[in-house]
Amino acid sequence: MRITEETLTTMDACAPGEDWFNELFPNGIECDWTLKHQMMLLSDLRGREYFGWAVVAGLLPMWCMAGLKLRRVDLSWSHIVGANLYGTDLSRANLSRADLSRADLRGANLEGADFTRANLAGADFTGANLTRANLRGAYITRANFRGANLKNADLREADLTGADLREANLDGANLGGANLTRVKLGKWTVGHGGFARLTET
Repeated sequence: MRITEETLTTMDACAPGEDWFNELFPNGIECDWTLKHQMMLLSDLRGREYFGWAVVAGLLPMWCMAGLKLRRVDLSWSHIVGANLYGTDLSRANLSRADLSRADLRGANLEGADFTRANLAGADFTGANLTRANLRGAYITRANFRGANLKNADLREADLTGADLREANLDGANLGGANLTRVKLGKWTVGHGGFARLTET
């Protein structure tokens, strides 16, 4: 897709997005905005502000966002099903009520991220850092958390039906009221108050 200032105006882009884009490309982009350009430019500090808008506007192919640094980005309510976010830094990002079903989040840094009531069904969090992440009320059925760090994560009222939590670090995680039907917990149990505890061996 060729993107120009006219494109941004037509799509009612946010002001930070327009300013950032026009500063980088005062004459617009005369050729296709390649995946390489997106990967490089969206890691820019001001580019992250544009990123949130571009996702909603449907300008970005979400399958190629692996490895980006998107700390604190606001992607709440976004529809990014099957996104490739392998190794992406989304620490403290707002992903509340977003649809990330079947997303690849292996090795991603999701420390302190907000997934409140997000759809994470079938997502792959293998080896991801979810320390202090807020997953309260999230729909996380059949998700893979093997080897993930969920220390002090908030999983209250989350639907974890069929999720794989083997080898995950659940130290201090709060699973109060969570649906744990057919969940693979390995050596972890849910103790008093919904807090995860290691099973004595």
